[in-house]
Amino acid sequence: MRPHVSDERGMTLAELLVATAALALVALAMWSLTVLGFRANAKDEADLFSLSGQRTAISRISRDVRAADSAAVSPDGLRLNLVVRGAPVSYFSDERGQLVRDEGGQTTVVAANAGALTFSLSAPVGRPVVSISSVSQTGRRLTASVAVRRP
Repeated sequence: MRPHVSDERGMTLAELLVATAALALVALAMWSLTVLGFRANAKDEADLFSLSGQRTAISRISRDVRAADSAAVSPDGLRLNLVVRGAPVSYFSDERGQLVRDEGGQTTVVAANAGALTFSLSAPVGRPVVSISSVSQTGRRLTASVAVRRP
């Protein structure tokens, strides 16, 4: 008589269910990491867009401050008034966070995403110095200090 040999080539239903559950957990973890990566990427892009607007704003203001004959800052620090080559020029941030340049009543949006701008004026020995501070909607702060060409 031959001994009974079991044929174990297939999987039981329990083994199949355990393998499916493990695969589902791995897929869920991968999905969560993918969503987290997309969110982080979107936040980084918003930060870069904001920083770009701030840098453009500060660069444009700095150029005019260096060429200015005189500078004055409003008492609340939200408006910078310059005299550049004999013409009055003002900079301020509007309610949408755009940097606006006003030259003789003609306004131009210089930077679309400049953030909240504030200005201050100090007069160390020699030339006056304009300090520019910009805070983006994401909370990033950029500052610059620029000397006026002539006192």
